Amino acid sequence: MMTIPQSALSGNPPLAGAMRRAFSRFFDLWWECMLVFLLFAKLFPLLNLSAWWQAILLTKFATAFCLPLVMLIDSAVFAAAGNTPGKALLRLSVRKQDGAALQPVDYLRRNLSFWLNGMALGIPFISMVTMLWQLGRIAMLRPTGYDLAPGYQVVGVTLGWKRYLGFGVAWLLIFGVDASFVFFGHRLT
Repeated sequence: MMTIPQSALSGNPPLAGAMRRAFSRFFDLWWECMLVFLLFAKLFPLLNLSAWWQAILLTKFATAFCLPLVMLIDSAVFAAAGNTPGKALLRLSVRKQDGAALQPVDYLRRNLSFWLNGMALGIPFISMVTMLWQLGRIAMLRPTGYDLAPGYQVVGVTLGWKRYLGFGVAWLLIFGVDASFVFFGHRLT
């Protein structure tokens, strides 16, 4: 389980800062997008399409459909482990206003709302604007648009340098795997 012990969250734990939230979300999106890419890189050759059509479909598919699949994978990881790797590494937890943990269906709804309100369905440029808007709200200690209505909050415990170092190593590992996919990408299909 990747949950934070209740004793660490007792009382009134502080709201998580904007950078920890952003880095944990980017970390999770990064590895989950790589997983979706690998799955579809293996699937498209089975459809017996030319390399040109595979490249077109992978690009269009990733743009149009990757994020909802990633949100589902993220929710499945949460349901199975009680947290996501990025949040667990940075000791973050998504809670209801009363401090109760989210149920898997709550987390799925939050992720779908994040995809719609936080990432504007992944539409280029518009998604950048909405993500910056949400980041600004977090920096002012206000809830994001996708956390406001259901009453969710992201809390965290104080981290030591070892935890930050561990997250940095994990980030570099993800970067290395991604870079190897780019470098050796022609061998994936």
